[in-house]
Amino acid sequence: MKIIAIVQARSSSRRFKNKVILPILDRPMILRLLDRLTKSKRLDDIIIATSTESSDDLLSNIVTNSGYNIYRGELQDVLARYYHCSKAAKADVIVRVTGDCPLIDPVIVDNVIKFHLDSKADYTSNALDPTFPDGFDTEVINYSVLKELHQTMTKAVDREHVTHGLYSTDNHYLISSYRSDFDYSHYRLTVDYKEDFELINILFSHLQTSEYTFTYQQIINFLNSNPQYLLLNKQYSRNEGLQYSKNNEV
Repeated sequence: MKIIAIVQARSSSRRFKNKVILPILDRPMILRLLDRLTKSKRLDDIIIATSTESSDDLLSNIVTNSGYNIYRGELQDVLARYYHCSKAAKADVIVRVTGDCPLIDPVIVDNVIKFHLDSKADYTSNALDPTFPDGFDTEVINYSVLKELHQTMTKAVDREHVTHGLYSTDNHYLISSYRSDFDYSHYRLTVDYKEDFELINILFSHLQTSEYTFTYQQIINFLNSNPQYLLLNKQYSRNEGLQYSKNNEV
C-alpha cells in the first residue's frame, strides 16, 4: 500500500497573495510546512500540487530546488489536480494537506492515517468535527474514492475544495472523524491573513526546538502562557474560503 501526502499550494491566494513563499525565519513558509511533514513515519511520498499558471513558477522553483516533488495542474480545479497527481504517483491512499498550515504536526498526520486504516473508512478527517487547532487539518482519502469524486463532481465548490462533495451530501461512503481528547478548535494557527502570518512567525521564533519540530501541544502551552498573541487574529473565523466559494457559486 502506497500512502502519499499531496499539499495544495498556490501564490495567487485571494486573501493573502504569495503567502506560501514568504519567509518564516528566512525560510519560505511552504518549506517550513514540508520540513515538518517529512517527519511523518507513515508517508511514502510528499508532493506539492500547484497550478500551471506563471504566478506559481517561483513557488515551483523553490520546491523543486529544495528536493521536493511537484505536480502542476489546473488552477481552479483542485480536485483534478489531486486526482491526476495521485494517479501519476500510483497512490492507494492520499493525505490532503493545504499550504496554509505551516505548523502541521506529523504525529497528528500519522494518527489520522492509522485511524483511517484501522476503521477501514473511505475518508477520514480531523476537521469535520473540529477539535484540533485550525491549521492542523488532515484529511485521508482512498484513491478509488478520489477517482469517483473526480468523475462525478461538477459543482465549482466541489472541484475547488476537493472533498466537499463527499461529506456535504448523502452518499455511500464510510466517513470517519478523528478527534482530540480536548477541544482546541478555537486556536487559529492557519495562514489566510497577514495577522495569521505574524502569529506563526512569533511561534517559530519562541519555540526554536531542534529542526523546529515542536508539537501542537507545545504551541498550545505557549499560547496559554502568552494569551496576548491570540488577539492578533481573533477576528477571523474558520473555513472562510469554503464559505466564500459557496456564497459566490453561480
